[in-house]
Amino acid sequence: MYNFIKKNKILFSFFLFIFLYNFIQIYEYAYDKYAFQYGDWLINYSNGFLRRGLIGEIFLIISKLTNLNLQIIFFLSLVLLILIFYTKNFLIFTKIKLNYLILSLLFSPFLFLFTILNHSSGIRKEYLLLVVFIFLITELIKKFNEKQLWKYIFIFQLLLLSHELSFFFLPYFILIFIYSSNKKNIKLIKKQIIILCFTSLFTFFLLYLFKGDSSYIAPLCKSFGSAAYNNCLQSGVVHMSFNQSVKSVFFTLLSWMDVKGFLSFLLIAIIYFSPFILFLNKKIKFETFNFEKFKINKKFTFILLFFVSTISYPLFLISFDWGRWLSILFFLNFYFIIFLILKKIMIFNEQLWFTKSINFNNFKKNISLIVIFLIYSTFATPGVCL
Repeated sequence: MYNFIKKNKILFSFFLFIFLYNFIQIYEYAYDKYAFQYGDWLINYSNGFLRRGLIGEIFLIISKLTNLNLQIIFFLSLVLLILIFYTKNFLIFTKIKLNYLILSLLFSPFLFLFTILNHSSGIRKEYLLLVVFIFLITELIKKFNEKQLWKYIFIFQLLLLSHELSFFFLPYFILIFIYSSNKKNIKLIKKQIIILCFTSLFTFFLLYLFKGDSSYIAPLCKSFGSAAYNNCLQSGVVHMSFNQSVKSVFFTLLSWMDVKGFLSFLLIAIIYFSPFILFLNKKIKFETFNFEKFKINKKFTFILLFFVSTISYPLFLISFDWGRWLSILFFLNFYFIIFLILKKIMIFNEQLWFTKSINFNNFKKNISLIVIFLIYSTFATPGVCL
């Protein structure tokens, strides 16, 4: 293990630094009981079934069984979550030959650096979605068995019960199902995709029926006990989630929006998402295959990827957290590309300057490269909210 870490010391140091920063963030959120970054994880079923309540209900059960304060359970659970998250990412990137293109995405302010450049972003429930997605792609790369996909259909329903935002990123899971298919298993995978879609639609509809209203605010805040954040009844995630309609949030968003702020946010997004276009270069090989009547080639893949990302666009109309949504999109697009690379569906050409392999673990040799990418990743910082 020591030799493995030593061999990948810069990459390990990068993820260790972000982990330690997030560790401090989580402690701060737990100790000061932040209204959003902390409170969102505590929503539970104390007043009956409710959207976003699964994780908070689990926390409450653990608290009753162990007599531990909810703040401690929150802290330990999120530290474990990010430990798994960064460990899996470190192991994934040790399997990839790094190049300028991959590094331009790795150092993007929408990826791992997002929580550092936006301290208030916190470790929110989308990290559950990202961890599940990482496990899905690594499991399919390591040893593919289409039967493995059944459990992810079930797990995705748990993600929805934790936070309904996962529904808007369902197409990325469908993409992984499609790109894991072959002539032998295509019928089974089609069946799995249909079941995934219908069960997710049913769960999402169920969450809409139990979306909650202002009558849930007092019981929820009471259930937090001494762990409740300040002014729980009149502010924070509980008040905003169950006292505001989608319509009111939309019109509030319109009233807050200014043209200059919107255009600057859009420009930052275009700058940092633009490296994905380089994957369309003709010299980057792509193994074409068929899915039913569709011929899956590189051009079709990226058109499909763009279409899939548009499914999440309604989030930008009903929520203020634009930076969060773009960060999730960036993560999922990046992981999908990594999946294609590790599955050898997409193969780099060493003749291109931006896809030529770099010995990134030689610190002295690459110090200038590291400095350039750090400048690149911080010269324009996307905010959490518009």
